[in-house]
Parts: sequence; C-alpha cells; structure tokens
Amino acid sequence: MRAEDGPGPPLAVCLTYRWNRFLDGKDEGRDAETPEENPGAAVVSVLERGEAPFAIVTNGKHWRLYSAKTHSRATNYYEIDLEETLALDDPGDSFRYFWLLLRAPSFVPREKLVDGEPVQACFIDDLLRGSEHYAKRLGDRLKDRIFEEIFPHLAEGFIEHLRGRDGKSGAVTQDDLDRIFQGTLTFLYRLLFLLYAEARDLLPVKEIRGYFERSLTRIKQEIAERSGDVTDEVSDRLRKAMSVTSCALYDRLADLFRIVDQGDPDRNVPVYNGGLFLTQPDEDDRSAEAETARFLLAHKIPDRHLALGLDLLARDDDEKTFQRFPSITSRSVSVSSAASTRACWSSACASRRRRWPSARARRRSSSFRTARRRRTSSRS
Repeated sequence: MRAEDGPGPPLAVCLTYRWNRFLDGKDEGRDAETPEENPGAAVVSVLERGEAPFAIVTNGKHWRLYSAKTHSRATNYYEIDLEETLALDDPGDSFRYFWLLLRAPSFVPREKLVDGEPVQACFIDDLLRGSEHYAKRLGDRLKDRIFEEIFPHLAEGFIEHLRGRDGKSGAVTQDDLDRIFQGTLTFLYRLLFLLYAEARDLLPVKEIRGYFERSLTRIKQEIAERSGDVTDEVSDRLRKAMSVTSCALYDRLADLFRIVDQGDPDRNVPVYNGGLFLTQPDEDDRSAEAETARFLLAHKIPDRHLALGLDLLARDDDEKTFQRFPSITSRSVSVSSAASTRACWSSACASRRRRWPSARARRRSSSFRTARRRRTSSRS
C-alpha cells in the first residue's frame, strides 16, 4: 500500500493466507503452499526489518492490523472477524470500523501538532497515541481501585467465611488478619494474571467447548449479566442477586487455579511453571508460598463479596455514559501495569507498618478497626 501522490516507501504491507488459516502457527491442514510458516512471527520480522510502519495480516476471515511502534509487536494488534461481522443482522458499526481502519487514507501521514511539536502522523498513529494515554490512565485507576475497593471486598469475604465456619461473631485475631492479608494478595494477583493471560490468548479462551467453560472470562461475563451496565445500579443488583452463604464462584475459581497449576491436556492447558497457582503444597513445605496456598485451600470468599470485587476488577466506568463496560486488564493494560500493581502490594506486605488499603475501607468492619488499634499500640 502506497500513497497516491508518489512512489515513496510503502505505507503498509499486507500478508495474505488461505481462507481461515491459523494465524499464530503452522497449519498443514488448510495451507498447502506455506504450511510451515507462522504468520504471527512473519509479520513481526517484516516490521523489524522496517519494510513499512504498519502491516495487515489476513486469512480472509480474520483481519489483523499491526504497528511497528507498539511495545509488543507479536501480541498488540487490532483484529476483526469479517465473516462474523457480515453475518450480523446489522453489521453497520462493526463493518465501519473495518473500513475506517484498513482503508488507505488511514495510513497516509500528515503534518500536525503533537504536544506542541509539528510531526508527521497518520490517523492510525493518532489512535495508537490515544490508546497509550488511555492505557496509562486505566492502569492508574486500576491500582487506585484495588487499594480502595477491590481488596476490601475480597478480604472481607474471607473474614465472613472464617466467622461463619468457626462461629466467630467478634473481631478475628491479628494472626488471622495477617493470613487474610497475604491470602487476599495472592488471590488478587492470580485474578490479574488470568485476566491478562486470557485477554492476550495466552490461555485457550477461544476454545468454547474446552477451556472457556472453566475460564475467568466466562465467570466475569456471568457476573456482568447479573449486574447490568448502569454504574449506579451495579452494586445493588449484585448484592440482591448474589448469596452471602454460597461460595460457588470461589469453588469454580479454585478449580481453574488447579487447571493452571497442574495443566489439563483435555483443555489444552500446559503446566504453569511457577508458584503463584500452587494448589498442592507438600506437607513438609513451610515456605510462605505454601502457607498461603494452604490458606486459599482452607478458606473461601462468599459469592456476593467475590462478585463485587471481580466486577470492579474486570470492568471500568464510562464517565460520559455512566455505564460499566469490559476493559480492565484486557489488551489495553500493559505488562508493566500489572507488574507495578503487584509490586505495590508486595511492598505493602513486606512493610512492618502494613495497613489495610484505606482508612475508609478499614472502618467497614470491626476487624479492621481492631487491627488498626493493635498496630498503633505496638508502635508506641
């Protein structure tokens, strides 16, 4: 693809393949001409060689738009399923996106001011820049929301389950609070890991009759259906719809953690090489990692607390329409955002003067108030 007013360098290159060919690896079944080629790797090589600033990869059904400027060229791309779009009763908006983003004028650079400086940028450049700014704001909001709202929902869920199981009506012990803090921290980062991995297809979430049935994506969709999209109504609807005694959602997540930890050939999930999802700690293992794994096996979060926390983690609020929509920890949130969130919590966990996420959150329960008084007295 070149500009109309001269030969010049190409604006974009297009790699085309057989209809519905697999775009992320080899495909001997549907591609007799280039069965050994990996289109996802081929397009990265094209961009790295500087053949063009943009590249389109298509098998006729799926159309992907890549940019040489993204931080992860292999996984950061815009994709549309053209066959699915045209099969809609009203393909209007979806097809307009396809036309708008892949037409030649969208790749033609023009002089414009960016941060007060004149630059040559095309329409796709503008979208990328806006996306990066949005991802930064989204990551910042996510970290604030975790400290202020999500962590308290999950921690209070563990407290309620502990009280119900052990018959405790008052404040739990400081040792219990410490274990709940570490358990909630690990549980939360497991959720972040899964949201990120599923959004980037690092887990086979598109296999509807396989992994998807157990996936976090399915769970968060079910919660969203119950809560609706109107921001001011989400919390009340979930409180009415979700039980404070059932822990069915937690049990489903525990099963998902086991699948990731141990692998599941039937669902095309390999064994996870790491301790985050440890679900079968050895009896003689007294490491902090093993102790937290035992806590998460022995304790649960009731459906209401878990649904409220997970919905806040998985969706964001549109300030213009006052509706909640799925966006958080999808492709728009970078690895560094998730990593920095974990780093914040790890730092808090290691601190001697560890505090619960916010003063407002601590005042929600007598357990938080008790923990605060004990920490205050220990400093004096």
